[in-house]
Amino acid sequence: MVKAILIPRRALVMLALAVAHLVGVSLGALEVRLPDVSPLGRAFAQYAALTGADSSYSFFAPIVGTQLRMIFEATDHAGRTIEEPFRLSDNREISLRISNVVALFWLEDDDLRRDLSASLAGKVLATHPEAKSVAVRLDVLQMPTMAAYREGNRPSWALHYRATFAPRAKLGVRKEVGK
Repeated sequence: MVKAILIPRRALVMLALAVAHLVGVSLGALEVRLPDVSPLGRAFAQYAALTGADSSYSFFAPIVGTQLRMIFEATDHAGRTIEEPFRLSDNREISLRISNVVALFWLEDDDLRRDLSASLAGKVLATHPEAKSVAVRLDVLQMPTMAAYREGNRPSWALHYRATFAPRAKLGVRKEVGK
């Protein structure tokens, strides 16, 4: 005699949801886009966008974003320079925002770069009052081709942007009275 195994309804619902999610992730990885003309299609498209199931997971594709790092160089009156990386937070959301600010430097907008770097340099100068200047540097990770890698070339950081700032008081800027 064979005993019937009773599976609770909740477990079946959870299994069905897990299978549906895996199907969605698989479709996203294969870059299959379902038409969103029906309410079910729109609901699935929204779910896929919210969960990342619509991602194509193409890490090695040409569309992979460039790796950037920002370094602050604080120089004191004796000429000593301290390098500080732009630190990410332990909080994931704050780290994403910081990364987004750094990514803005990749844009070809010189005014935006200058304004952002001046603001960041001001924060560094506030934490290093002994500094006579602060340089904001953005480096980009250059990845060699596979052929170059086999020949011994390795990834390396290259300068993409650099701007140096000094506190206004140390530049001799004066406020004019009556203007």
